[in-house]
Amino acid sequence: MNRREFVTLAGGTLAWPLAARAQQASEAPRIGIVFPGPQAAVPPRVEAVLNGVRAAGYRAPGQVELVLRATDGDPARITPLAAEIIASNVNVILALGAPALRAFRSATQTIPIVALDLESDPVDIGMVASIAHPGENITGLFVAFPEFTSKWLELLKETIPQLSRVAVLWDPSTGSMQKKAVERAAGLLNLTPEILEVQTPSDLDEAFSAASQRGVGALLMLSSPVFGANSPRAAELGRILIKDSVLRRNVIQAP
Repeated sequence: MNRREFVTLAGGTLAWPLAARAQQASEAPRIGIVFPGPQAAVPPRVEAVLNGVRAAGYRAPGQVELVLRATDGDPARITPLAAEIIASNVNVILALGAPALRAFRSATQTIPIVALDLESDPVDIGMVASIAHPGENITGLFVAFPEFTSKWLELLKETIPQLSRVAVLWDPSTGSMQKKAVERAAGLLNLTPEILEVQTPSDLDEAFSAASQRGVGALLMLSSPVFGANSPRAAELGRILIKDSVLRRNVIQAP
């Protein structure tokens, strides 16, 4: 299942709070969304959400209105855009990723929030009390696979048996689960992970530069909306490193 299918599934999940809130309003219910990627990537995501809403029995567009804003890959825009969406009197919120979930959760404790988070453990990042009983106004899909990091590192080790040091690009906003998993896996494989934090697009240049300076033999980018929304820049930086023979083409990115 790809990310678009996940968004479609989340669109269907939106139906339960929409149904409850629609009964309280005479106009079409409104869904608020902050998309962490570029504006050009918005149309297929919108269609995926509408497909999920239609599958739940709503005629969309028509019976449902989307209030959507895109950050163009800049996490600093999430909080102000979330505030703007809440001010527009939405009935339910679709939070894409941990940063958006935090921003919406900090701004409202009453509007239902449906999260779609492919990187974080909601308990680990402090958003819910437990998986069985999240409580408050949060529900959704949290699909993270920390065991994937073991496989990524195993692939690198198989490709480069002499590998001893690997750069790991990690977005702290996604929580510590991926970082802890990669550190555990590195220990089992006798690898030294160089953890490089990337919280904004501007951090990518510094992280790739640090990777080259630390003499790593490979680079692994963990899953994050920052990386996904800025993949062209990350790819360009990767090409520069490969051209300079720093990583010898040993770059792996999380899906």
